[in-house]
Amino acid sequence: MHCSSTNFEARDWRFLIIDYALHGMLSDNLKEAASIRRRSPHFYYDAVVKTMYCLSYDGVLLRCLSSLKAREVLKEAHNDIRGAHQSGLKLNDRLHRLGYYWPAMIADAVEYTRCKACQIHVNFIYQPPKLLYPTVISWPLKAW
Repeated sequence: MHCSSTNFEARDWRFLIIDYALHGMLSDNLKEAASIRRRSPHFYYDAVVKTMYCLSYDGVLLRCLSSLKAREVLKEAHNDIRGAHQSGLKLNDRLHRLGYYWPAMIADAVEYTRCKACQIHVNFIYQPPKLLYPTVISWPLKAW
């Protein structure tokens, strides 16, 4: 008797764009096919290294990551000694500067930064605003 795992991982988002770039294959779903055609000029696949890159608005090539690798990069960039436990948007900006990309990057970074260790100032009690009082000027304004 042969037992196999029934846990299937979703297909990597990069495969659709790579299939279109190398073989011209598109999905049967019309919306998805139109999306792939529209997005494909922004990506570059290096067949020698077997790595896909995204061309950013700055003109920099960002390495495209799978969802599993993205989790590892988020963990390392956020929890590492050099990570400083940034907020979600700051973490997203840092990952862009490090040269990484995946489609749900902002949402994943915001979701990942909702950890208890980072929520130090959640229950911070703010003082109510106080009235401002004018100061008395002890020297004449003509001196200026």
